[in-house]
Amino acid sequence: MKRNQTTYSLLLLVVGFTTALLFGCGGGGSGTVSPTVATVPGAPTIGTATGGNAQATVTFTAPASNGGSAITGYTVTSLPVGGVDSNAGTTGLSHIVTGLTNGTNYTFTVKATNSVGSSASSAASTGVTPAAPVTGLVTATASNWALGGTADWNGATSSLVTNQPSGGSATNAAKVVVAAGSQYFGTTFLTLVNQEFCTTSKPTITMEVYAPVAATVRLKVEQDGDTTKYVEMDKAAVAGWQTLTFNCTAPVTAPYVEATVYNKMSVLFNFSTSVPSAGETWYFDKLTYYPTDAVTWVAPAPAADPAVKPTAPSKSAASVLSLIGSTYGDMPNIGVNPNWGQATVQSSITVLGDLILKYANLNYQGMELSPTSGINVSGKTNLHIDVWAASTTALDVYLISPNPTSEQTYTLNPTTSGWNSFDIPLSSYTVPDKTKIFQLKFVGTPSGNTFYIDNLYFW
Repeated sequence: MKRNQTTYSLLLLVVGFTTALLFGCGGGGSGTVSPTVATVPGAPTIGTATGGNAQATVTFTAPASNGGSAITGYTVTSLPVGGVDSNAGTTGLSHIVTGLTNGTNYTFTVKATNSVGSSASSAASTGVTPAAPVTGLVTATASNWALGGTADWNGATSSLVTNQPSGGSATNAAKVVVAAGSQYFGTTFLTLVNQEFCTTSKPTITMEVYAPVAATVRLKVEQDGDTTKYVEMDKAAVAGWQTLTFNCTAPVTAPYVEATVYNKMSVLFNFSTSVPSAGETWYFDKLTYYPTDAVTWVAPAPAADPAVKPTAPSKSAASVLSLIGSTYGDMPNIGVNPNWGQATVQSSITVLGDLILKYANLNYQGMELSPTSGINVSGKTNLHIDVWAASTTALDVYLISPNPTSEQTYTLNPTTSGWNSFDIPLSSYTVPDKTKIFQLKFVGTPSGNTFYIDNLYFW
């Protein structure tokens, strides 16, 4: 009986100890642990920023504290603003920021985000300047160029040959034969697509040239489709083969502009040195340059053709020397679209019975009169022209005389709301010989637009 009481006492002791373990000592819940409250993460630590083509790669390290909640993503911000984190919201520690402007210096910060919110920004990275990649030196040879046909202008004739004078480094060459009577002639032989020939960081272009006489060689690079944007570079050539080095940023004409896409190349031989003899022959080959990625310029969409014709002229036909027009007729054998290397596209339209000359995508456009020796307009007082300008706000009208070639311009400022009628005083042209005007030239500003001509005559 005594042994049973002892067993019962031990049982009570065990039950009491177990209760103490389950509920704690001292009563109530004074021993319960409170849960941790999460906060935003700490700021990440910025790493490196590496510039690319209109983008940058930014690296960083995770913050020392995630705030008690797992980090769900990081976001990189550029300064100046405008960059787009293509990896925003992801947990990778290297993000690519796109949409940057090449040539602009940027710094970057990064934030971490968890379920509570975003951290403070990191310190700024060191500055980087995105830039288009500079590709390696390219050597182009004549077998890859556009030669002949519409590539040639102002009397030049180009072709690919293998029987060039000895001394050149290539097995073929471009041959250019000169027509007499002009101080400027040449060929447009190479146009790049989504690349340009030179930038301020890589401005050098070289060309192998064979000169029959000591004279000047002019290299011209321009923006295809907007050829008012160009630079020209001159180099003196001696007789025979030589390598000429040109620098785009040291032109002899318009200043170099970095934002212009110089992707179209022409060469002019014996430029302004003397009037060449007919048959003077030049050769060139092995062009070297550093191509740079560039977006090719696209001309604006053409305007609609006019639906009305200009007012018919009322001058006496006997007092008029007509070049173009339905009222007085066209000059026989006039050349309204000579191949001068222009980007302009020539055609004609009929408006209410009048045949009207149309020049689309105008940069410049020549007109060759008949006879080719020129016409005498010294007894006339004005040059009349009717112009439908669409969006061209300035039109330069040149008179040109030969032997030696002399030209001068007169600028018209047409409205863009219909036909404009102009009478240009011939007294404004003091340079060309008015007893032998053999060419006209039209240059529009801005280029790449369309204009129309009717009733072009001297009176």
